[in-house]
Amino acid sequence: MPESKVRKPAKSKASTKNPKKAPAVKKAAEEKAAKEAREAEAKTPESTEAARKAEAKAERHRRLAVDRTWVPWVFIPLLVIGVLWLVVYYIAGFQIPFMAALGDWNILIGMGCMAASFAVATLWK
Repeated sequence: MPESKVRKPAKSKASTKNPKKAPAVKKAAEEKAAKEAREAEAKTPESTEAARKAEAKAERHRRLAVDRTWVPWVFIPLLVIGVLWLVVYYIAGFQIPFMAALGDWNILIGMGCMAASFAVATLWK
């Protein structure tokens, strides 16, 4: 039997034996090269400052990634309180002693509650 016919199946068999090995080796080499590049960059003052900034940004992101289920429980009552404050002030503000003493500040209180509600609502994800 000619040698060329024997070698072709042997080559194809060897190449299909472990197809994932080559990409894994390549990936490991790329990771090693990237690590070496990072270590070389880490020695310069500019890179240490950049690394500190990146670390601070990552820390801020971790802090912001907290549970925000409390947001609707805060902004909806704030909005309702602001609207009700204004409605009560316009309908019966002169009959309620503390509202009558506040005068036009009642408008600021109602609008302030609504503005705070919208500010809190921006935290909802």
